[in-house]
Amino acid sequence: MVMLLEDIVESVELWLKLIRKKPQPYVDPDLDPVLLVPGIAGSILKAVDNKGREDRVWVRILSADYKCRTKLWSLFDPSIGKTVSLDPKSNISVPEGRDGLYAIDILDPDLVFVVSYICFSHVGCFYLRSAPGYVTSTFVNGMSFVEGWEQNFFISKWSMHQLLLECPSFYELMACPHFCWENSPLLQIWKQNCDSDGNSNILLESYSPEESISIFTEALSTNMVKYDGVDISLPFNLGILKWANETRKVYSSAKLPPQVKFYNVYGTNLETPHSVCYGSEGAPVTDLQQLPSLMANYVCVDGDGTGQFL
Repeated sequence: MVMLLEDIVESVELWLKLIRKKPQPYVDPDLDPVLLVPGIAGSILKAVDNKGREDRVWVRILSADYKCRTKLWSLFDPSIGKTVSLDPKSNISVPEGRDGLYAIDILDPDLVFVVSYICFSHVGCFYLRSAPGYVTSTFVNGMSFVEGWEQNFFISKWSMHQLLLECPSFYELMACPHFCWENSPLLQIWKQNCDSDGNSNILLESYSPEESISIFTEALSTNMVKYDGVDISLPFNLGILKWANETRKVYSSAKLPPQVKFYNVYGTNLETPHSVCYGSEGAPVTDLQQLPSLMANYVCVDGDGTGQFL
């Protein structure tokens, strides 16, 4: 039944592509060019097999989690600085339509008649920008774009977690330890410890961005996925972190030509996760490897919902 539904959807998608009219390009020669830089997760992704057949894997509704696990899951190769798909028969490509700006304006580009009423514009960009609290909790136990029954139509929190652990650009979103924060984002954990006499005590421990790395490493030290019958270890990737740190150094030292104007557009007056806390005084954490199964509690500041306002 699932395969039959998938075949029907693919047939409808093909039909829509055939009847859709291509917009006529319009260029005003009197205007200066503008470069738009979309955020992470803002681009459509397709899996292309050895015969050139394409299959959209991001973003989609039906079979979204299955396509993520079979086509999008990748491993980072430090020798080339890229992630390589676990599927040896396909590669991930970014469509070049609309001059490279073919982004996820709606939840499923080919099923406009299905999702137009959901009002889910740019959902990927909303959660995957620079709010430190979101980034920290995603490293610990993944992220979910939707809640309730709607989760059945999108990538699961666990599957997204495994994908992002091997995603270099997501490591670049970690709170920069060298940034002059007004209030440094923290990872806080209510921990239960025992002294040499066996007496237990409960303390709220706080970790800076640099100190959090050891927590990620311990919490994800036994994280694994099964792909095509093989167990694959997916810990917090220190190799990717090294690449990300070097990339951020390049960003921070980059200089714009004086004639180029740079605009950073952001909003305010929205609760924005800045720090994140796990456990509570009444239910402390006894083992860091418990963290992936716990619920994150956010400490919010003023911002636009994705990045804090400083």
